[in-house]
Amino acid sequence: MCCAIRRRKSSVAAPRSMRRFIRAAMPPITILWGDEEGCNGWDYRSVLPYFKRAEDNQRFNDDYHAYGGPLGVSMPSAPLPICDAYIRAGQELGIPYNPDFNGREQAGVGFYQLTQRNRRRSSASLAYLAPIRDRRNLTIRMNAQVATIVLEKTRATGVALMSGEVLRASREVIVSSGAIGSPKLLLQSGIGPADHLKKVGIAVKHDLPGVGENMQDHLDLFVIAECTGDHTYDGVAKLHRTLAAGLQYVLLRSGPVASSLFETGGFWYADPDARSPDIQFHLGLGSGIEAGVEKLKNAGVTLNSAYLHPRSRGTVRLASNDPALPPLIDPNYWSDPHDRKMSLEGLKIAREIMQ
Repeated sequence: MCCAIRRRKSSVAAPRSMRRFIRAAMPPITILWGDEEGCNGWDYRSVLPYFKRAEDNQRFNDDYHAYGGPLGVSMPSAPLPICDAYIRAGQELGIPYNPDFNGREQAGVGFYQLTQRNRRRSSASLAYLAPIRDRRNLTIRMNAQVATIVLEKTRATGVALMSGEVLRASREVIVSSGAIGSPKLLLQSGIGPADHLKKVGIAVKHDLPGVGENMQDHLDLFVIAECTGDHTYDGVAKLHRTLAAGLQYVLLRSGPVASSLFETGGFWYADPDARSPDIQFHLGLGSGIEAGVEKLKNAGVTLNSAYLHPRSRGTVRLASNDPALPPLIDPNYWSDPHDRKMSLEGLKIAREIMQ
């Protein structure tokens, strides 16, 4: 039994469905997970075979990539000319072109590899679940939100749904609900810091102080620039162009609908002494694609920068004992001054690229 809950998006295999592209972490940082952090089995050498087994890469078949897996991976099908202009701008600043961020080297600017096959999204749902949907030992329940994990002493034996229905596990219960949903579900089930559970009126089943602690998130800062012409997808928001784009995709599998909107990016150094790239860039092909940001009157383009190694730690807490309510998320961005300094260094680089 697998509990896969998404607070912000309802989708089967939602974590993969929400990803715009594949990013396999590179050796310098993932080797540290095993060698310095003690996360045996999670270092780069250990996880690489699983990445290769998963993908059906349409461009690379080498030490880092493979053909024949269930998850389609391809390069952008029809990138706009402004994508090439961004890459040239990065090179002019001394950032090299990198044809494969997921290969030997991560640093550089270039095109992302997208989880697409034949210009269609290749999600974990389509790649893994669709082919086995009719198996007798697999049941997929839609619109079935889990309220709590059913516990018998210290053993998880099933889950209780919001509807009141209880599902029993014949072997095990797997909680796979992401960095927000997993701690929320555990807390709702009475597993977490005892003082917090008592405060919101939940009976303590297991006092586990680490639940909901040490949340890490990458804060995006972005530079938005107005274009001299219709060089991005802002104009597609007009009704007649939206209809034309939809028809183009249905008939030809091309055009704006085939775009991920974030097809180029890069990895570079806010801290020149960092052991691996600590800033990531995403070029967004529009000006109103960030929440709360209005689209420019004329076509615009957005360059995001995110500091990848934040030291700040946040929390996930419950607002009450009502499982229907969203959790209280405090990312605690920039509580460590180092994060603020590095984020601003990355923003400066992004601004130079856009100039």
